[in-house]
Amino acid sequence: MLSGVPIQNIELDQLFQWIGYVPQDHILFSKSVEQNMRFGHRDAKQDELAQAIKDAYFEKDLRLLPEGLETMVGEKGVALSGGQKQRISIARALLIDPDILILDDSLSAVDAKTETAILENLRQKPSWQNDVYYNSSPISC
Repeated sequence: MLSGVPIQNIELDQLFQWIGYVPQDHILFSKSVEQNMRFGHRDAKQDELAQAIKDAYFEKDLRLLPEGLETMVGEKGVALSGGQKQRISIARALLIDPDILILDDSLSAVDAKTETAILENLRQKPSWQNDVYYNSSPISC
């Protein structure tokens, strides 16, 4: 069962909308930070984008980027650190507001303080009745 529906009755397109997946090897495009974040939800409102950035603990980094959200990341995110790439990918997944969020070793390039902050942000999301899986371990949200 997923969101009260037997999984075999769920269309694949619908299933993809319910699951946010952040792989260990992040996929970034030679576009701006904002375009990379909006990849899964191009029509997201500005306040939704701002919340995803906050929840991914990317606000400080964003202020340090030369052009903020308009900063070009380069092919595969070459202009960014590993932790920045991971947090952009997390923000992208959060922007679709998934029922299930899977973080496949997606915090390996951030320090312990940042990892703790991101996981705490996910735990505190009041609208979430969702499940978060990090390194295959469930975290109660």
